[in-house]
Amino acid sequence: MKHFCLLCALFLLVGCSKDEDPGRNYTEQQEKALSVFNGTWADTQFSNLGNYPGAELQPDPDKIIFGTQNNKPVEIYENDFIEGERLLFSAFGELVYHSEGYEDVPCYYWVSNTADELRLYRTSTKKLYKKFTLSIKSDTKMHLHDPDLSLPYIFVKQ
Repeated sequence: MKHFCLLCALFLLVGCSKDEDPGRNYTEQQEKALSVFNGTWADTQFSNLGNYPGAELQPDPDKIIFGTQNNKPVEIYENDFIEGERLLFSAFGELVYHSEGYEDVPCYYWVSNTADELRLYRTSTKKLYKKFTLSIKSDTKMHLHDPDLSLPYIFVKQ
């Protein structure tokens, strides 16, 4: 009888294992967003790539050139004399943000759990560079809304 009870208890413990994939590091929404974060994307809303009267008079587009992507979030730390080592953010990958008339800015990027926010951090300083509301329309089009602007950037995959 002892063996039967022990076997039943063992069966119950094995049967109660989590159904979640232990190797999964991103939410389903993050994985969908990351699946389109590759290659070069260019803004058509505020550039000469736009499809509107006078677009040809606008400057060259801002571009996002996606580089490496991490299989799981990489924690980025800062060493502070007083506070010691502290976590700043988790990086999902790296990209270069090219703004016409400015330098190319190498950045780490982070995406919120629901894939509705994108943050860019300068790789050189680990400080926030840009923060956008993210809306992915398809695998070739996304809107990035800067809270300081009234209209979103409309980025299209090149």
